Amino acid sequence: MRKTAAGVVLIALMFGAFLLITWSPPAEEAPEIVHEFPVQGVMGRTIAYYYFPGIYGSLYDSESNQRLVSKVKACGADYILLKAFYNCTVDGALVGDTGEAKEGLRAVIEEAHREGLGVFLSPFVESMMFWPEPKWTLGADAWTPLVVEWALFAEENGVEMYAPGFEMAIILDEDEAEAWFIDVLLRIREVYSGEVGFAEIPYGRQWQRLNGSRVFEGYDFAGITIFPWENYGGVHDMRSMDDLAEHVEAQARLLENIGACYGFDELYVATLGMDYWYGWMPSAEKRAEGYMAALDALSGHNVTGVFLHIWASEHDHLGEATDVEDMLRARWTR
Repeated sequence: MRKTAAGVVLIALMFGAFLLITWSPPAEEAPEIVHEFPVQGVMGRTIAYYYFPGIYGSLYDSESNQRLVSKVKACGADYILLKAFYNCTVDGALVGDTGEAKEGLRAVIEEAHREGLGVFLSPFVESMMFWPEPKWTLGADAWTPLVVEWALFAEENGVEMYAPGFEMAIILDEDEAEAWFIDVLLRIREVYSGEVGFAEIPYGRQWQRLNGSRVFEGYDFAGITIFPWENYGGVHDMRSMDDLAEHVEAQARLLENIGACYGFDELYVATLGMDYWYGWMPSAEKRAEGYMAALDALSGHNVTGVFLHIWASEHDHLGEATDVEDMLRARWTR
């Protein structure tokens, strides 16, 4: 009898140990999203705008992907913007590792989709290197095959939104850009069935020429980039939240005009950033304040969605600062 009782106790202890080993706490429930906009997006990794060897392996490991995606969801965002980063050279050569980029981005796309997020993908070259004094050059012959390759990647990985680059109107030669926007859309359509849009600065000589030629006919959505600035006696800067809000209001009206001109139903602020505050990059606190003023302005317009640029408490965004995340949680969740 004693042996039987001891055996029962041993079995009970072993079962208890098994439960301790295999038990895990219930997953924390994601907050309920408050939809200020139908699509609420944020930027994935910034990688400091530029490519360098090993960047994807260092930033898109499994732990980092899970951490970043959880922060996206906690903020009430339902889309993530991902970019395949490239550099150029003065003679027009592209610098990057497409294989490494695909491996890294495939992993974060899988994590985002697993957690119910949509994905907006684009190959990317930093436009600041092309104006006002060009340090790099890039031609359509070099860029288009890469755009098509990434469009195929987007199709294979179920990416919902795709753009052939950001601010390409100021990157490509003015004469070349006009035909490129038409041709590249046809090439993308051959391999990608999702939504294709553009992400441009909606003013300036290049934009006026392209828009006047109606090169954006046939795209699924219109996207613009907004980095608020004001001309203070010949100095590009931002020095008041009222000026910031006025700039964003003006850009929102331009976006609505694009929609009316082309009949677009979907209008996006493909990037909402903040580069200037009294001559410097803004602090996390001031950035949160600026984003709030910008979102207030955009919410009064027919804007389908917005993608915030630098926002996360991650080393390639804001370090440990959570100011923007806190603002978004208060605004986009309950």
